[in-house]
Order: sequence, then C-alpha cells, then structure tokens
Amino acid sequence: MIGRTDEVDITIVGAAMAGSTLAYALAQAGWRVALLEQRSLPSTEDTLPAESVLALDTRSTALSRSSLQILSSLGLWQSPGLNAHAQAIQQVHVSQSGHFGSVRLSASDEKLDMLGAILPNQVYNNLLLQRVREHPLIETHDLIRIEGLEQCGGSAIRVAVCRGEQHYRVQSRLLVAVDGVNSSIRELSGLSLQTTDYQQSAILLNIETQKPNPGVAYERFTPSGPLAVLPLGGKLNSVVYSVEPEQGETLCQLDERLFLDHLQQQFGYRLGRFYRCGERTLMPLRLVESSSQIAERVLLMGNAARTLHPVAGQGFNLALRDISGLLELLGKRQDAGRDLQPDSGNDPGAQAFLTAFQELRRPDQQRTVRLTDALARVFRGSNPALSHLRALGLAGLEYTPPLQRQFSRRAMGLMAQP
Repeated sequence: MIGRTDEVDITIVGAAMAGSTLAYALAQAGWRVALLEQRSLPSTEDTLPAESVLALDTRSTALSRSSLQILSSLGLWQSPGLNAHAQAIQQVHVSQSGHFGSVRLSASDEKLDMLGAILPNQVYNNLLLQRVREHPLIETHDLIRIEGLEQCGGSAIRVAVCRGEQHYRVQSRLLVAVDGVNSSIRELSGLSLQTTDYQQSAILLNIETQKPNPGVAYERFTPSGPLAVLPLGGKLNSVVYSVEPEQGETLCQLDERLFLDHLQQQFGYRLGRFYRCGERTLMPLRLVESSSQIAERVLLMGNAARTLHPVAGQGFNLALRDISGLLELLGKRQDAGRDLQPDSGNDPGAQAFLTAFQELRRPDQQRTVRLTDALARVFRGSNPALSHLRALGLAGLEYTPPLQRQFSRRAMGLMAQP
C-alpha cells in the first residue's frame, strides 16, 4: 500500500560521486532536491577520516583542469579537507612501450599551477556526504528500492519507492538518473543501450614504488592496451592496466612479486622498482551508451547515460561538465522566468528544456567518446607497422607546439565547449 507523497523540484537517483555533486550543486542554486540511494549512506560521524583512506587499497579519480574549475565554482575545491589530500598533476607523460616518441605536457608550459589532480574517492565522498546531509534543501533517502515511475499529466513525475516495509512516492518536475550502468530508471523509461565490447579488461590497483612520483601522470601504451600510473602522493601510485580478458584473469592470480615484475616490464623504471601492490580488481571494458539521454521528465547522467573506456580518465570529468552545463541552462531559465508568471519558463523537466540541454552537451560528449574510443583502439596491438606509425605520431606531436598545446587543452577538458 502506497503511503505519503513527498514533493520536491528535482529527484536524483544515485548518491555516488556524480549524483551527490549534482544534488549539492542544484541545492546551492536554490532547487529543492530529493537524493535517493539503494545503499546505506553512513552518517557523517561514521565516515572515515581522510588520513585513514590513503593506503594501498585506496580508490581514486583523476580530475581534469576544467573539473577543478567546476568544483571551485561550487565552493568544494577550496575545502581544506579536499585539496589537502589531492595530488597535483604537474606533468602528463604519454609514451609507447618498446618504441621511441613521447609527449610531455607540463603545467609550467601552460602557465598553470597544475594540469589536474588525483583525488581519493573516499575523501571526496566524505566531504560531499557532509555537505549533502547539512543542506536544508536536500532530502536523503537511503536503503530504497525503486518500484516504478508514474507520469502526472505531463506536469510532474513520481517515483514509487520501497524502504523496508514502507512504501511511498517522491514527486518532482524532473527526475535525474545517476544510478550507474545498470540504471533502473533508464530501464523503466524504456531507453535501450548500445554496447561496444573492447574485448579488454582493466586491472585496477595501487602500487608502492622505490621513488616518489613527482606529480607525473603516466599514460603508457602497451601491446595489450593502455597502462596509466597516476600519483597519489609520495611513493603511492594508482594503476589502471588494460589487458586481454584471459591475460587479466591470469595476472590477477599471480603472486605479488611476479605480478609486479610483469608490470615493471611494461612500464619501465621511471619510478624505480615496484615494491608492493594493493588488491587487484578486474573489470570488463566496454563503451556503453543510452539510446537517448532524455525521456519524458527524465534525464540520464554519468554512467547511466554512458560508460567510457578509462583511457584518459574522462568519465567523471565528462559528468562534471554535464552538471555544469545543466546548472548554466537552469540559471538562464530562472533568469527568464523572473519577469514572467510564476513557474512560467522555469520548468526543469519540460521537454523543450531537456532537448535544449541534450543539444548543448552533445558536441562535447561526442568528442569525448571519439577520443577515448580512438585511443583504446589505435594504441593497442603489436603490429610492427602500426607501432612505428604510432611512435612517429607521438614524436611529431612532441615537436609540434601548436598541436601539443591543442592536445594538452583537450586533455585538461578546456576544449569541451564548441
């Protein structure tokens, strides 16, 4: 039996990094938000202190320069608890295993303090959870199960929710799905998926190296796929290693020393000897895209809209640019509505508004998909002729400053807008 109906302006399903950021950003702009999550959300007293999460099993996210600007505009990056535990990226080094040619991008060349940063996920989640819990315009609902969607005469949408024995609805003018690649909202909205299987898996782990990483993000292209080694601070590094699925299973079963020797052979000794590694996680690599980012009063974001190959670390950064674009468009709609009748031109779930958002964001999304897809396909395999062409391309890019600068700005997310 359905009980109460809670009413807000915007409902968000999914309280991971992208969903929580969106909830906070919308609330800061004055929108009443309901944030729904299937998992249990810990109280702020239960979150781990930042110092305790910087370890071999830390999971982290690479933030581009444009992402730092977006977080700054939201007042998040300035938080001491956040930037004090972020590792600045001062240089990006792109190379190909066994071949000459490389590209080096540096913050000093761009006259910047950093190109981007690596941030432990738990540090970011701790901060966002605190901000979300304390904000008067955000209602949090955890341990919930989505039971269905109901359109309300074209003016609103209701989410049927179950929490334990309690059944109720949350009604809003816009429903945003940020609930991952297996999004229940996308399925209930009748949107299909288009999947490209790269026939690869990614091994995710952290390693401890002999030498401290001086703030360099290494992208090393190996015969099996890209190998990223990213600074976490001191001698700790985050690793994303793309391999054939069968090879990935084998590598994850090796003992620590044999695995590190293999990884060392692919990467080299720029950071000295690899000493230790944390838990190894194996995940299949696919490009997954929804047939549309919008449905009636529904907007998909993050992995619910598309899941990218991790090469170049664009997934969360693209989600942040989508959030920024949504806020910009909502702000323009609010400004227009102030001189009109109440709520006139100020409906965040109106079809015209959602279509305008999709058109605004499509060029950046398509460029990012093409970039990650091309890198995943082109810089893979051991064909000698292709390997030499790739090496020549990297060498040419390094010694052609205009092209290198364009590549650098794209990597930082500063060429996102048309």
